[in-house]
Amino acid sequence: MSNITLNTYIQELTPDEVTQLHQTLDTVMERLGESLNIELVGRWIWISGETKERAEELKELGFRFASNKKAWHWELERDRHLRSRRRLTLDNLREEKGSQKIKKASGKAFKK
Repeated sequence: MSNITLNTYIQELTPDEVTQLHQTLDTVMERLGESLNIELVGRWIWISGETKERAEELKELGFRFASNKKAWHWELERDRHLRSRRRLTLDNLREEKGSQKIKKASGKAFKK
């Protein structure tokens, strides 16, 4: 299971939400591997890179495309209503929420 640094945003999650986040990261790593840039920003998963050919898979996994950021994002159900009217870049979000790059290790995103 994924090993996510417990930032402030992750610490607020219920055990079920932490499990859902881990499972989504693990699934992304298994299906999409290292071919894409995968990172955790706050408690949202962001995927960037050469994603055009993987768009359908990303949609199936519940990701949505943010055209102004040129990246795909996934969030927990509790965060689906959180939409900022500010036009933040992904770099702005990284600074504001904190960021953790996700790398593949032993076929899984991380160990718990």
